[in-house]
Amino acid sequence: MKNFYTLILFLALASSVMAQTPVPDIATLRASAQGGEYTLSNEVILTFQQDFRGQKYIQDGTAAILIDDNDGTITSSYELNDGITGLSGTLGEFGGMLQFVPLADPGAASSTGNTVDIQDVTLADLTNNFEEYESELVRVSDLTFDNEGDVFNVGTVYPISDASGSYNFRTTYYDADYIGTQVPGTVDVVGIPNSRNDGDYFSARSSDDIEGGVIGPTVTDVANISELRAGTLGQLYRLTGEAVLTYQQSFRNQKYIQDNTAAIMIDDNPGNITSTYQINDGITGIVGSLGEFGGMLQFAPTEDPGAASSSGNMVSVQTVTLNDLSSNFEEYEAELVLIDVNFTTTGVLENGMVYPIEDQTGSFNFRATFFDVDYIGMNVPIGGLLVGLPNSRSDGEYFTSRNLDDMELLSSTKNLDLGHTKVFPNPVNDVLNIETDNLEGDFSWLLLDVSGKVLSNGLVNLSSGKVFSLAFANYPAGTYFLQLTEVQTQKRNQIIFIK
Repeated sequence: MKNFYTLILFLALASSVMAQTPVPDIATLRASAQGGEYTLSNEVILTFQQDFRGQKYIQDGTAAILIDDNDGTITSSYELNDGITGLSGTLGEFGGMLQFVPLADPGAASSTGNTVDIQDVTLADLTNNFEEYESELVRVSDLTFDNEGDVFNVGTVYPISDASGSYNFRTTYYDADYIGTQVPGTVDVVGIPNSRNDGDYFSARSSDDIEGGVIGPTVTDVANISELRAGTLGQLYRLTGEAVLTYQQSFRNQKYIQDNTAAIMIDDNPGNITSTYQINDGITGIVGSLGEFGGMLQFAPTEDPGAASSSGNMVSVQTVTLNDLSSNFEEYEAELVLIDVNFTTTGVLENGMVYPIEDQTGSFNFRATFFDVDYIGMNVPIGGLLVGLPNSRSDGEYFTSRNLDDMELLSSTKNLDLGHTKVFPNPVNDVLNIETDNLEGDFSWLLLDVSGKVLSNGLVNLSSGKVFSLAFANYPAGTYFLQLTEVQTQKRNQIIFIK
């Protein structure tokens, strides 16, 4: 019986091995059926590799292909131009690009220091016969970048042309050393044709592939954030003055910085800033590229500015109205400001949700933009003094508080005590009466419908036993809110009633 099970195991292993069809070269592999398992019998040369998805590009004398090893099946380490023999995997395609997903580690390099023939092509060749050159090292001579003088940023497309036509160069490789350098003019470029769902591209592996064309970054010094905000998108700037950190979050390593002239958001998705900072630390000498996303100006750092240049700074918080934000958003974008508002909706504060707010000058939207804030899950407040950061997305402009401390005046102890105030009749018909036994002094009032729209407002002097009335005959049936605010203390609360 033991021999029987041994035979079954042997046959299963043999079947598994036999299922991997041997192919002599990459051209044969590329011509094979997708979904099949294949073993490259002969040696291939490694021409590029990156950490992203464990990707490697291999080439032989016939063609080239991308290895996509997201599972980390290949555990052996290789250097560029190493030879690899006996590579097995599954042939597939993603984003229009043929790829080979390895089934096993092929082991140590079978040779080192190889040279690969780099084929000279035109952009018309790439346009007309992309599959012939896909993943292969090729050279395009006298290639001209349309965006000469701009800065290379990750994942960005740059139009290019030569005598034969036009194409797109893309910064596909995240760790390429030319990221953050100046886009050249007319140069010879060695690179790898690659594709995504949105098109076919040509990408250089490193600055060595851009022959004589990569120029060290041209950095323009600006004294303050106001000058930085007035700069040219795509250009590199050094902020020579100190800026104070007002907020930071782990999402995209974003930071908000401010000086006495303006503020801006730092978007550091690659994590180029490695120094650690605390809120109100000063940072000096930040270098980065000025950009814009979702209508919001942002500064993408290209290097670490080093340790904080000061700590415990105080930032002046400017008081603004909602009309100020609506009319001059760019003036206040990313800057700490103070507003006195009413929330015109009820419910719970949730990540990414929008909550309408109003003041005497107009309306705006509060958005729970920051993921890890401590007010997520609390009830939508009635209103009050809010400190926060005006920010924008492609779908609009918003105001967001950094934490619960920015909404300190909205805690329950600050709410107006309406326990001895009544409205009658409820449901109301033609006249609504309000009577209180414990409120004294001047109060402002707002009448709101269920959508948060202010229907009427005014001032009233209240005292114990005093009744004031609101005409209600012209309002339709529904749910309404009467909000009272004590003028002297700004304590407020609201009563719900129906008609």
